[in-house]
Amino acid sequence: MPVAENVDGSKKTAYNRALEKGVAHYQGTSLPGKGSNIFIFGHSSTNFNQGPYATVFARLDELQNDDSVVVTYHGQPYKYTIFAKEVVEKTELSVLAPTPQEQLTLMTCWPVGTKDKRLIIKAKRAL
Repeated sequence: MPVAENVDGSKKTAYNRALEKGVAHYQGTSLPGKGSNIFIFGHSSTNFNQGPYATVFARLDELQNDDSVVVTYHGQPYKYTIFAKEVVEKTELSVLAPTPQEQLTLMTCWPVGTKDKRLIIKAKRAL
């Protein structure tokens, strides 16, 4: 799926526009190959959103530890291995913090069809 780069996650209009075209990379977080936390978020339900990407992360919860995720950035694939899955409050901002090693963090609303909490998937760079 397409990833909109450097989306201002604090501005609802900006991120909703980006999410109509895929998923979004949170502005100010790292990028693939840069060695810190890459934060990507997307929708999981048509309850609040429409369009071809409204349910793109609906099955995110099915990912398990040791599953692989590949992000292609500037034509180069970057592979990540999932190591953690958690549900956090929607106000939890620590998931955006830089990390000492490259990490991919994926986020969507949870449970599917609500905006109550956030499902977080964390993956480390596979070498």
